[in-house]
Amino acid sequence: MLTATLLALGLQGSIGSTVGPGGDLYVPEGATGQITRINPQTGAKTTFASGLPPAIVGIGGAMDVACIGSTAYVLVTLVSPDVGGHSVDGIYRVDGPNSVTVVANIG
Repeated sequence: MLTATLLALGLQGSIGSTVGPGGDLYVPEGATGQITRINPQTGAKTTFASGLPPAIVGIGGAMDVACIGSTAYVLVTLVSPDVGGHSVDGIYRVDGPNSVTVVANIG
């Protein structure tokens, strides 16, 4: 029988995740507009990327993340003007720890 083990606490607005380069878990936090990297062996959390649009209406912002090679791409939703935001609903590429670029506008 499998049992679940708590890995991390304190994530805000997390829905999706992925296992990325090196085997770490990458978790988008929609409420804060960041991607948190979690070491699966220790549970240690570090900020992988920040500067993504945060949630506007209680849900949304950074919703999911995927890695292609060593590059992370983030699905961001419910941040556009139609819900009171000022950002683009779309796919964002993580260019650095504090730098992201919209690569697909899906709004």
